[in-house]
Amino acid sequence: MAYGPKPRPALERLMAKVEPDLNSGCWLFSGSVCQRGYGRIGVGHVPRLVHRVVYAEVVGPIPDGMEVCHRCDTPACVNPAHLFLGTHAENLGDMKLKGRAARGEKSGTGRLSESDVLEIRRLISDGADRGEVADAFEISCGHVRQIVTRIRWAHV
Repeated sequence: MAYGPKPRPALERLMAKVEPDLNSGCWLFSGSVCQRGYGRIGVGHVPRLVHRVVYAEVVGPIPDGMEVCHRCDTPACVNPAHLFLGTHAENLGDMKLKGRAARGEKSGTGRLSESDVLEIRRLISDGADRGEVADAFEISCGHVRQIVTRIRWAHV
């Protein structure tokens, strides 16, 4: 036997925590957010991302393997007009196209700093041996070549 009032539907609960941004048109969720800034809400004791809840409730079902992407690039936004479906690859491509992809020092897996990259390019242009430069920076000769030819670190 259940006690207390019946819980409100997730959409109703999360919309109570939405504040419109008149400049951007975003509907910003002011409740609990994850580390990346996406709103979260419990649905049947399971945490869900609020933009996915809004999309599913307002626009329609989210097919398996599809992600709910943001046109506005604002993780806390739940405006259905700012949301669209895409595959993971399409979402990553959109992120890269808009310059939001972590690269270089921000990638979390990079070993080099921007100043290291500039130093590698300077050393090689001054005639340093590629193998010695690679050893000094603890990277491969191929990585040095890709840095110098801007296959990697093209943004620096």
